[in-house]
Amino acid sequence: MRKRTSKNRLTLTYSLTIFLILLGTVGIVLLISLLINWLWPTLLENLVIYGIFLLLVLSMILGTLFSSIYFNQYAKIVDNFLIALDEMSNGNFNYQIEEKYSGLLRDVAIKFNATIKELNSVELLKEDFARNFSHEFKTPIVSIRGFAKLLMNPSLSDEDKTEYSKIIYEESNRLANLASNILLISKLESQAIVSEKNKFFIDEQIREVVILLEKQWIQKNITININQEQNISYFGNEDLLKQIWINLLDNAIKFSNENGNIEINSSIENENIIVAIKDFGIGMSDETSSHIFERYFQNDKSRSYDGNGLGLSIVKEIINLHKGQIIVKTTLNEGSTFIITLPNSI
Repeated sequence: MRKRTSKNRLTLTYSLTIFLILLGTVGIVLLISLLINWLWPTLLENLVIYGIFLLLVLSMILGTLFSSIYFNQYAKIVDNFLIALDEMSNGNFNYQIEEKYSGLLRDVAIKFNATIKELNSVELLKEDFARNFSHEFKTPIVSIRGFAKLLMNPSLSDEDKTEYSKIIYEESNRLANLASNILLISKLESQAIVSEKNKFFIDEQIREVVILLEKQWIQKNITININQEQNISYFGNEDLLKQIWINLLDNAIKFSNENGNIEINSSIENENIIVAIKDFGIGMSDETSSHIFERYFQNDKSRSYDGNGLGLSIVKEIINLHKGQIIVKTTLNEGSTFIITLPNSI
Protein backbone atom coordinates (compact mmCIF):
# COMPACT_ATOMS: atom_id res chain seq x y z
CA MET A 1 0.00 0.00 0.00
CA ARG A 2 2.83 2.39 0.82
CA LYS A 3 4.65 1.68 -2.45
CA ARG A 4 1.47 2.29 -4.42
CA THR A 5 0.80 5.56 -2.59
CA SER A 6 4.35 6.80 -3.23
CA LYS A 7 4.13 5.86 -6.89
CA ASN A 8 0.78 7.63 -7.29
CA ARG A 9 2.19 10.70 -5.58
CA LEU A 10 5.20 10.75 -7.91
CA THR A 11 2.99 10.30 -10.99
CA LEU A 12 0.76 13.15 -9.85
CA THR A 13 3.81 15.39 -9.36
CA TYR A 14 5.13 14.66 -12.84
CA SER A 15 1.69 15.17 -14.43
CA LEU A 16 1.17 18.47 -12.64
CA THR A 17 4.64 19.68 -13.66
CA ILE A 18 4.09 18.85 -17.32
CA PHE A 19 0.64 20.47 -17.22
CA LEU A 20 2.07 23.68 -15.75
CA ILE A 21 4.85 23.75 -18.37
CA LEU A 22 2.39 23.36 -21.22
CA LEU A 23 0.02 25.87 -19.69
CA GLY A 24 2.83 28.39 -19.28
CA THR A 25 4.04 27.77 -22.81
CA VAL A 26 0.57 28.27 -24.29
CA GLY A 27 0.18 31.46 -22.28
CA ILE A 28 3.50 32.85 -23.49
CA VAL A 29 2.72 31.95 -27.10
CA LEU A 30 -0.68 33.60 -26.79
CA LEU A 31 0.84 36.80 -25.43
CA ILE A 32 3.49 36.91 -28.15
CA SER A 33 0.85 36.26 -30.80
CA LEU A 34 -1.35 39.07 -29.49
CA LEU A 35 1.68 41.38 -29.46
CA ILE A 36 2.47 40.51 -33.08
CA ASN A 37 -1.17 40.99 -34.03
CA TRP A 38 -1.17 44.43 -32.38
CA LEU A 39 2.06 45.56 -34.03
CA TRP A 40 1.48 43.95 -37.39
CA PRO A 41 -2.23 43.42 -38.06
CA THR A 42 -1.47 42.19 -41.56
CA LEU A 43 0.15 39.11 -40.06
CA LEU A 44 -3.16 37.94 -38.55
CA GLU A 45 -3.62 35.39 -41.31
CA ASN A 46 -0.28 33.79 -40.38
CA LEU A 47 -0.93 33.83 -36.63
CA VAL A 48 -1.66 30.12 -36.48
CA ILE A 49 1.60 29.25 -38.21
CA TYR A 50 3.60 31.58 -35.98
CA GLY A 51 1.80 30.23 -32.92
CA ILE A 52 2.60 26.63 -33.74
CA PHE A 53 6.22 27.51 -34.51
CA LEU A 54 6.65 29.52 -31.33
CA LEU A 55 4.93 26.81 -29.32
CA LEU A 56 7.39 24.22 -30.55
CA VAL A 57 10.42 26.46 -29.95
CA LEU A 58 9.35 27.52 -26.48
CA SER A 59 8.42 23.94 -25.55
CA MET A 60 11.89 22.79 -26.54
CA ILE A 61 13.57 25.61 -24.62
CA LEU A 62 11.49 25.22 -21.48
CA GLY A 63 11.62 21.42 -21.67
CA THR A 64 15.41 21.46 -21.98
CA LEU A 65 15.79 23.99 -19.17
CA PHE A 66 13.47 22.08 -16.87
CA SER A 67 15.09 18.73 -17.64
CA SER A 68 18.55 20.17 -17.01
CA ILE A 69 17.57 21.61 -13.63
CA TYR A 70 15.47 18.61 -12.62
CA PHE A 71 17.95 15.92 -13.56
CA ASN A 72 20.88 17.89 -12.15
CA GLN A 73 19.06 17.81 -8.82
CA TYR A 74 18.48 14.08 -9.15
CA ALA A 75 22.14 13.56 -10.06
CA LYS A 76 23.16 15.17 -6.78
CA ILE A 77 20.68 13.01 -4.88
CA VAL A 78 21.88 9.83 -6.59
CA ASP A 79 25.47 10.86 -5.82
CA ASN A 80 24.56 11.16 -2.12
CA PHE A 81 23.05 7.67 -2.21
CA LEU A 82 26.15 6.28 -3.96
CA ILE A 83 28.39 7.81 -1.28
CA ALA A 84 26.20 6.22 1.38
CA LEU A 85 26.40 2.84 -0.36
CA ASP A 86 30.19 3.13 -0.56
CA GLU A 87 30.34 3.88 3.16
CA MET A 88 28.11 0.90 3.88
CA SER A 89 30.19 -1.43 1.65
CA ASN A 90 33.29 -0.32 3.57
CA GLY A 91 31.68 -1.34 6.86
CA ASN A 92 30.60 2.11 8.05
CA PHE A 93 27.10 1.49 9.38
CA ASN A 94 26.87 4.86 11.14
CA TYR A 95 26.45 6.89 7.93
CA GLN A 96 23.07 8.58 7.48
CA ILE A 97 21.49 10.28 4.46
CA GLU A 98 19.80 13.64 4.99
CA GLU A 99 16.04 13.26 4.98
CA LYS A 100 15.43 16.73 3.52
CA TYR A 101 13.91 15.47 0.28
CA SER A 102 10.21 15.25 -0.46
CA GLY A 103 7.88 12.58 -1.75
CA LEU A 104 9.29 9.24 -2.77
CA LEU A 105 12.92 10.30 -2.26
CA ARG A 106 12.24 11.11 1.38
CA ASP A 107 10.66 7.67 1.83
CA VAL A 108 13.73 6.05 0.25
CA ALA A 109 16.09 8.05 2.48
CA ILE A 110 14.14 7.10 5.61
CA LYS A 111 14.12 3.42 4.61
CA PHE A 112 17.83 3.53 3.78
CA ASN A 113 18.70 5.11 7.14
CA ALA A 114 16.56 2.55 8.95
CA THR A 115 18.38 -0.24 7.09
CA ILE A 116 21.76 1.24 8.03
CA LYS A 117 20.73 1.45 11.68
CA GLU A 118 19.56 -2.16 11.61
CA LEU A 119 22.82 -3.30 10.01
CA ASN A 120 24.74 -1.39 12.66
CA SER A 121 22.77 -3.07 15.44
CA VAL A 122 23.31 -6.47 13.79
CA GLU A 123 27.04 -5.78 13.62
CA LEU A 124 27.14 -4.86 17.30
CA LEU A 125 25.02 -7.89 18.15
CA LYS A 126 27.38 -10.13 16.16
CA GLU A 127 30.39 -8.83 18.09
CA ASP A 128 28.55 -9.22 21.38
CA PHE A 129 27.37 -12.70 20.35
CA ALA A 130 30.92 -13.84 19.53
CA ARG A 131 32.25 -12.47 22.81
CA ASN A 132 29.52 -13.98 24.98
CA PHE A 133 29.39 -17.22 23.00
CA SER A 134 33.10 -17.85 23.53
CA HIS A 135 32.79 -17.00 27.23
CA GLU A 136 29.78 -19.24 27.81
CA PHE A 137 31.45 -22.20 26.13
CA LYS A 138 34.92 -21.62 27.47
CA THR A 139 33.94 -21.35 31.15
CA PRO A 140 32.42 -24.85 31.61
CA ILE A 141 35.08 -26.45 29.42
CA VAL A 142 37.88 -24.92 31.51
CA SER A 143 36.07 -25.98 34.68
CA ILE A 144 35.62 -29.57 33.48
CA ARG A 145 39.23 -29.82 32.38
CA GLY A 146 40.50 -28.41 35.68
CA PHE A 147 38.50 -30.73 37.92
CA ALA A 148 39.17 -33.73 35.68
CA LYS A 149 42.87 -33.06 36.14
CA LEU A 150 42.39 -32.92 39.93
CA LEU A 151 40.60 -36.29 39.82
CA MET A 152 43.73 -37.82 38.36
CA ASN A 153 45.51 -37.27 41.69
CA PRO A 154 45.75 -40.74 43.32
CA SER A 155 45.94 -39.28 46.81
CA LEU A 156 42.59 -37.49 46.45
CA SER A 157 40.05 -38.29 49.16
CA ASP A 158 36.74 -39.95 48.34
CA GLU A 159 34.91 -36.84 49.54
CA ASP A 160 36.86 -34.61 47.13
CA LYS A 161 36.36 -37.08 44.30
CA THR A 162 32.60 -36.96 44.87
CA GLU A 163 32.60 -33.15 45.01
CA TYR A 164 34.72 -32.74 41.87
CA SER A 165 32.66 -35.33 39.99
CA LYS A 166 29.52 -33.43 40.92
CA ILE A 167 30.99 -30.18 39.56
CA ILE A 168 32.01 -31.88 36.33
CA TYR A 169 28.51 -33.30 35.97
CA GLU A 170 26.88 -29.90 36.55
CA GLU A 171 29.23 -28.11 34.15
CA SER A 172 28.71 -30.74 31.46
CA ASN A 173 24.95 -30.30 31.88
CA ARG A 174 25.38 -26.57 31.53
CA LEU A 175 27.38 -27.08 28.35
CA ALA A 176 24.79 -29.49 26.95
CA ASN A 177 21.93 -27.07 27.75
CA LEU A 178 23.81 -24.24 26.09
CA ALA A 179 24.35 -26.30 22.94
CA SER A 180 20.68 -27.35 22.89
CA ASN A 181 19.51 -23.76 23.31
CA ILE A 182 21.77 -22.52 20.52
CA LEU A 183 20.48 -25.20 18.17
CA LEU A 184 16.88 -24.37 19.15
CA ILE A 185 17.21 -20.63 18.61
CA SER A 186 18.99 -21.19 15.28
CA LYS A 187 16.15 -23.46 14.19
CA LEU A 188 13.54 -20.91 15.28
CA GLU A 189 15.24 -18.10 13.38
CA SER A 190 15.28 -20.15 10.20
CA GLN A 191 11.53 -20.85 10.42
CA ALA A 192 9.04 -18.61 8.65
CA ILE A 193 5.93 -20.47 9.79
CA VAL A 194 4.97 -22.73 12.68
CA SER A 195 5.04 -26.41 11.77
CA GLU A 196 3.45 -29.41 13.52
CA LYS A 197 0.47 -27.43 14.82
CA ASN A 198 -2.32 -29.07 16.76
CA LYS A 199 -5.10 -28.16 19.15
CA PHE A 200 -4.36 -28.28 22.89
CA PHE A 201 -5.37 -26.54 26.11
CA ILE A 202 -2.99 -23.86 27.38
CA ASP A 203 -4.39 -23.85 30.93
CA GLU A 204 -3.73 -27.60 31.22
CA GLN A 205 -0.25 -27.19 29.75
CA ILE A 206 0.65 -24.49 32.30
CA ARG A 207 -0.48 -26.72 35.18
CA GLU A 208 1.76 -29.49 33.82
CA VAL A 209 4.74 -27.11 33.76
CA VAL A 210 4.07 -26.06 37.37
CA ILE A 211 4.20 -29.74 38.36
CA LEU A 212 7.31 -30.26 36.22
CA LEU A 213 9.16 -27.50 38.12
CA GLU A 214 7.79 -28.53 41.51
CA LYS A 215 11.22 -29.40 42.91
CA GLN A 216 12.55 -25.89 42.25
CA TRP A 217 9.71 -23.94 43.84
CA ILE A 218 9.39 -26.29 46.79
CA GLN A 219 13.12 -25.87 47.55
CA LYS A 220 12.57 -22.11 47.97
CA ASN A 221 9.22 -22.60 49.72
CA ILE A 222 7.46 -20.56 47.07
CA THR A 223 3.68 -20.45 46.84
CA ILE A 224 2.25 -20.53 43.32
CA ASN A 225 -1.23 -19.09 42.88
CA ILE A 226 -2.95 -20.11 39.63
CA ASN A 227 -6.00 -18.26 38.34
CA GLN A 228 -7.01 -19.54 34.89
CA GLU A 229 -10.09 -19.82 32.75
CA GLN A 230 -10.90 -23.42 32.03
CA ASN A 231 -10.37 -25.12 28.67
CA ILE A 232 -8.42 -22.37 26.91
CA SER A 233 -7.95 -24.09 23.57
CA TYR A 234 -5.19 -23.05 21.19
CA PHE A 235 -3.95 -24.17 17.79
CA GLY A 236 -0.16 -24.07 17.58
CA ASN A 237 3.03 -26.01 18.22
CA GLU A 238 2.49 -27.63 21.61
CA ASP A 239 6.17 -28.35 22.32
CA LEU A 240 7.27 -24.80 21.52
CA LEU A 241 4.52 -23.24 23.65
CA LYS A 242 5.51 -25.48 26.55
CA GLN A 243 9.05 -24.13 26.25
CA ILE A 244 7.66 -20.62 26.86
CA TRP A 245 6.01 -21.52 30.16
CA ILE A 246 9.04 -23.53 31.33
CA ASN A 247 11.45 -20.65 30.70
CA LEU A 248 9.24 -17.97 32.20
CA LEU A 249 8.25 -19.95 35.30
CA ASP A 250 11.84 -21.10 35.82
CA ASN A 251 12.96 -17.46 35.74
CA ALA A 252 10.19 -16.44 38.13
CA ILE A 253 11.32 -19.11 40.59
CA LYS A 254 14.99 -18.27 40.13
CA PHE A 255 14.57 -14.56 40.85
CA SER A 256 11.97 -14.91 43.61
CA ASN A 257 12.91 -14.60 47.25
CA GLU A 258 12.67 -17.46 49.73
CA ASN A 259 9.08 -17.98 50.95
CA GLY A 260 7.84 -15.80 48.09
CA ASN A 261 4.83 -15.93 45.82
CA ILE A 262 4.25 -16.37 42.10
CA GLU A 263 0.98 -15.61 40.35
CA ILE A 264 -0.12 -17.16 37.05
CA ASN A 265 -3.20 -15.74 35.35
CA SER A 266 -4.63 -16.70 31.98
CA SER A 267 -7.79 -15.61 30.18
CA ILE A 268 -9.34 -14.93 26.79
CA GLU A 269 -9.83 -11.26 25.91
CA ASN A 270 -11.00 -9.95 22.53
CA GLU A 271 -10.23 -13.29 20.86
CA ASN A 272 -6.69 -13.21 22.27
CA ILE A 273 -5.22 -15.51 24.90
CA ILE A 274 -3.54 -13.50 27.68
CA VAL A 275 -1.12 -15.21 30.07
CA ALA A 276 0.61 -13.27 32.86
CA ILE A 277 3.34 -14.73 35.08
CA LYS A 278 4.19 -12.49 38.03
CA ASP A 279 6.85 -12.81 40.70
CA PHE A 280 7.62 -10.59 43.68
CA GLY A 281 11.38 -11.02 43.60
CA ILE A 282 14.37 -8.86 42.76
CA GLY A 283 12.81 -7.13 39.73
CA MET A 284 14.79 -5.15 37.14
CA SER A 285 15.79 -1.62 36.32
CA ASP A 286 14.48 0.05 33.15
CA GLU A 287 17.91 -0.31 31.54
CA THR A 288 18.00 -4.03 32.24
CA SER A 289 14.42 -4.70 31.09
CA SER A 290 15.16 -3.06 27.73
CA HIS A 291 17.81 -5.73 26.96
CA ILE A 292 16.42 -8.94 28.46
CA PHE A 293 15.31 -10.41 25.12
CA GLU A 294 18.78 -10.03 23.61
CA ARG A 295 20.89 -13.14 23.27
CA TYR A 296 23.33 -13.86 26.10
CA PHE A 297 22.25 -10.79 28.06
CA GLN A 298 22.53 -11.44 31.78
CA ASN A 299 21.75 -8.83 34.39
CA ASP A 300 23.55 -10.90 37.01
CA LYS A 301 27.17 -10.03 36.21
CA SER A 302 28.38 -12.11 39.13
CA ARG A 303 26.67 -15.15 37.54
CA SER A 304 25.33 -16.23 40.92
CA TYR A 305 22.21 -17.45 39.10
CA ASP A 306 22.27 -20.35 36.66
CA GLY A 307 21.60 -19.53 33.04
CA ASN A 308 23.22 -18.58 29.75
CA GLY A 309 21.09 -15.63 28.64
CA LEU A 310 19.27 -17.52 25.89
CA GLY A 311 16.00 -18.44 27.59
CA LEU A 312 14.11 -15.19 26.97
CA SER A 313 15.52 -14.93 23.44
CA ILE A 314 13.99 -18.34 22.73
CA VAL A 315 10.70 -17.26 24.31
CA LYS A 316 10.62 -14.15 22.12
CA GLU A 317 11.32 -16.14 18.93
CA ILE A 318 8.58 -18.68 19.70
CA ILE A 319 6.03 -15.95 20.41
CA ASN A 320 6.97 -14.10 17.22
CA LEU A 321 6.48 -17.29 15.22
CA HIS A 322 2.98 -17.58 16.66
CA LYS A 323 2.24 -13.92 15.75
CA GLY A 324 1.98 -12.97 19.42
CA GLN A 325 3.74 -10.48 21.64
CA ILE A 326 5.39 -10.36 25.05
CA ILE A 327 5.90 -7.38 27.33
CA VAL A 328 7.46 -7.08 30.77
CA LYS A 329 6.39 -4.84 33.63
CA THR A 330 9.00 -4.67 36.33
CA THR A 331 10.17 -2.64 39.31
CA LEU A 332 13.54 -3.06 40.93
CA ASN A 333 13.32 -5.02 44.21
CA GLU A 334 9.56 -5.50 43.76
CA GLY A 335 9.25 -8.13 41.06
CA SER A 336 8.42 -8.65 37.40
CA THR A 337 5.36 -9.55 35.34
CA PHE A 338 5.64 -11.11 31.90
CA ILE A 339 2.48 -10.74 29.83
CA ILE A 340 2.07 -12.91 26.73
CA THR A 341 -0.63 -12.26 24.14
CA LEU A 342 -1.40 -14.95 21.58
CA PRO A 343 -4.00 -14.59 18.81
CA ASN A 344 -6.56 -17.33 19.28
CA SER A 345 -7.25 -18.96 15.91
CA ILE A 346 -9.55 -21.65 17.33
